[in-house]
Amino acid sequence: MEKQIKNDYRIESIENFRDLGGIRTNDGKTVKKGKLFRSAALHDVSEEDICRIKELGIDTIIDFRSRREASVHKDPEIEGVAYYNLSLFREIERREGVERTDNDEPFYEMMIKASYDHPTMFAEHLSSAYRNLISDEPAIVGYTRFFELLSGDDCDKVLWHCSAGKDRTGVAAILLLEDLGADRQMIRENYLLTNLHLGRTLNEVLGKVKEIAGEHKNYEAIRDSFKTAMSASEQFIDTCYKTMEEMAGSPQEFLEKYLHVDEEMRRKLKEKYCE
Repeated sequence: MEKQIKNDYRIESIENFRDLGGIRTNDGKTVKKGKLFRSAALHDVSEEDICRIKELGIDTIIDFRSRREASVHKDPEIEGVAYYNLSLFREIERREGVERTDNDEPFYEMMIKASYDHPTMFAEHLSSAYRNLISDEPAIVGYTRFFELLSGDDCDKVLWHCSAGKDRTGVAAILLLEDLGADRQMIRENYLLTNLHLGRTLNEVLGKVKEIAGEHKNYEAIRDSFKTAMSASEQFIDTCYKTMEEMAGSPQEFLEKYLHVDEEMRRKLKEKYCE
């Protein structure tokens, strides 16, 4: 895992920003560096880092947040960079208080109460979310479009993100790396690297939890529940793979049957993004 921890691209104002370059594929190649980037949300990006994004030559940004999330915390408009919002959840579900907006107090209060009443709620909710990111129609439509964009002639260097760059973004990386024939263990390690790159957000969330619930008799259980929500977990990636296998038999068959990644598209993606 040490090889993947090294990050040649420092974007200080965007958390969880990293390049997929250097990951080995099963046919002896590696993912090209400086082509495929993933991150947390961009709404707080500094002017200096906008310049850095331009310097990296990123020409496409794909935002997997809901339309509501994307409208409340807008990505910056960057000259010469195409932007696509591909919401992966049913919008009606995302209005039921499970997303963060410009007013976080109701979000925290609801989630703190829920984690007190049901300590394993976050783990169960996230396992369900990973299943939905594979099986639900909006996710299938969104990830199908993701592959279409990456394989298109107008897309060369791409950055995709959601809110924390963990779940929706992580599944996108898993699907793409599977299609490129990446080593399964390196796919898993790349997913788990999020736990090394979300320190600022985790501290912010846990600080807010302590502010609201620090005197609660079950504060430690509530805090640990939130840690679960902010962590990449073996359990969640296993749910992702299990769902693909249940639906189609294997990840490759899932990509072909549900995301319409045929041999021609796979060949083109490998030519563009592997060496």
